[in-house]
Amino acid sequence: MSKTNQPSQLGPLGIKLTKLYLIALFGGIPILAFFGAIELNPITLNELGDFFAGAFGPLAIFWVVLGFFQQGEELRNSVDTLKLQADELRNSVEQQKTMVGITEKQLNLDIEMRRDQIRGDISKSLPNFQMRAGQGDNISDDRWRYKFHFKNIGAPAAEVKVILSGLTSGDFKFGGMTQGFIDEMKEFDFTITGPKVSTDDVDRISIDLLARNTKNNVRTQIYRFHDGAPILVNSDPET
Repeated sequence: MSKTNQPSQLGPLGIKLTKLYLIALFGGIPILAFFGAIELNPITLNELGDFFAGAFGPLAIFWVVLGFFQQGEELRNSVDTLKLQADELRNSVEQQKTMVGITEKQLNLDIEMRRDQIRGDISKSLPNFQMRAGQGDNISDDRWRYKFHFKNIGAPAAEVKVILSGLTSGDFKFGGMTQGFIDEMKEFDFTITGPKVSTDDVDRISIDLLARNTKNNVRTQIYRFHDGAPILVNSDPET
């Protein structure tokens, strides 16, 4: 039990002392009269009033003083109670802040999970192309044809745009820059013609594919070459 919940001991103490005082007062008068210390004679009402005033005056002062101390104790208890309430309120506020923080984190997590789910659903609805490079074919004395093969392992593509960059020679001819509908698991070739190129020249090539699905959503894939082999370096959204 806390100090503020303990009952005051001043009230019971005052009652005990009052009882002792009354016992001493009314028990002592006959004793004093018996031994001749005082005389008991008939008195008037005024004298009786004076007697009670004198007899109970100290008792009244005692209770006034006792009430003052009891009031002070109750005031201290009230202050302690208010402090406890303030601490409980502060703790409640901190708990609410903690709960709000946890709820906010959970909400953010749910939002992120929902976004991941949406991104996953969108990704599944988009085309996804795998690329491989074919060998160059010599079509004339100084002209070569290079084929790049693409296979759609995702959803059907309504349209595919192929953008090639990195070849500095202006002698290259491009074909098949835009393809129409490409169903899932279907292939198409992208062909360029030009002078013979070295592996170092091929490694400078960058091929971007912009594939649009039937809902007009677009996936962008970027392929670069390393030692002549195509490598997917970026896909937005991710596959």
